Amino acid sequence: MTAPTAIAFTVSGPPVPYARTRRSGGTGHAFIPRKQRDYRAHVAACLAVEMLNAQLHEPLRGALVMRLHIHCGSYVMGDVSNFAKIVEDVCQGPRGAFVDDVQIVDLIVHRYLDRERPRIRVYIEQLGAEHDVRVPKSKRRPA
Repeated sequence: MTAPTAIAFTVSGPPVPYARTRRSGGTGHAFIPRKQRDYRAHVAACLAVEMLNAQLHEPLRGALVMRLHIHCGSYVMGDVSNFAKIVEDVCQGPRGAFVDDVQIVDLIVHRYLDRERPRIRVYIEQLGAEHDVRVPKSKRRPA
């Protein structure tokens, strides 16, 4: 059986855009807003289920194309780049769909209005060998 070269999954519920880290007024410590933390955990759970279903046991390698179809429940929801950022961050790493977001050489994002079923549909595919991508050594898994 050949290894999967793509993965697709849906994150149900209203999409949450990436928000920069905040600082607490009392201590000055940086923190991630609760809504963003909860949404990241939801995206990670959706990804993990689909990785099991697709039998993707390790991150995709090489150059990738990522397509996002963002179905928002209202018109004013944030920049499409902020929706992409939160999905990219969750999908990278040793347990993610890919090792590092530097592998994404083509990012296609569409935003739609869908008050009935807000969600994000994510497609990640490997590209051919003609695309040269080097993942930083600190992000590579040991051989």
